[in-house]
Amino acid sequence: MIRNFDSYFYFASGSWKEYLTALIPFFLAGGLMPVLNYLGRAGVTTNAIRTVIMLALFGLFLILLVVGVKVGMPRWSLPYLGFLLAILSTYFFSMIFGTPLYFLFGNLRDQSLLIIDILWGGIFWYGLLSAIVVLMIASRTIPSFQRFRSDWTQLCFILYGGVPFALWLTFDEYVGDEPYMFASFLVLAVGAWFYLRSQGQWTRFGSLFVALTLAISIAVAGKAILIPAQDWPFTIDQGLVVAEVKHTIIMWGWFAAGMVLPVAARFLPRSDRSSHTTVAEG
Repeated sequence: MIRNFDSYFYFASGSWKEYLTALIPFFLAGGLMPVLNYLGRAGVTTNAIRTVIMLALFGLFLILLVVGVKVGMPRWSLPYLGFLLAILSTYFFSMIFGTPLYFLFGNLRDQSLLIIDILWGGIFWYGLLSAIVVLMIASRTIPSFQRFRSDWTQLCFILYGGVPFALWLTFDEYVGDEPYMFASFLVLAVGAWFYLRSQGQWTRFGSLFVALTLAISIAVAGKAILIPAQDWPFTIDQGLVVAEVKHTIIMWGWFAAGMVLPVAARFLPRSDRSSHTTVAEG
């Protein structure tokens, strides 16, 4: 019975079932949440209804993540892992990595230094990038992780799964962000579709990288347009627009760097142990 249950989640590569299942994390953060926020402000839905809908979808998200782990993390489940890692990276690992940075560069935080902006801008994502590095190392030494060396774009797809949460976080406390969030979501969804449908590894990598760049570009344009119209309880000037745009571009830089990291994995030699194990299994 367990084997029959697992078989329901072995979707054919590039099939519509694989695509729709992989799309749920993007739909959750990039599609549904902006729509619910807009309906709430318009008075169409109440806070209770929105809460129930969100809890139900997050419950579905967790169930599918657990199922994905159980059946060996097929491609459709990788964005779920990336989404979860992005949450952990933001709310847990940011404190671990941020505390040393605060003590080392706390006096320089308010100075206009690009390197300091880059370091502080990556605090939320250090944990996510560290997880990608750990998986890269595991792919060289542990036979069960060899799939990430055989197809290094799967590591990129894990990182890609964290982008919807990052976009949701970067538009936190913005009013009127729904069109830009939804447009970014559509771009990410199209990128995921091309990834799942493409055969070549470089084509798959290109689809993710281009979609990441376009989605962040939409967010940058949205912030530049929205900031002057916000009613935040502090002075809104051109300097704030520049700071927010720069912060979003730096966020793109960290995700882009993380997505490029797995490319190096294909050029690193396998350890003797993993090579012998692979031959023995063959």
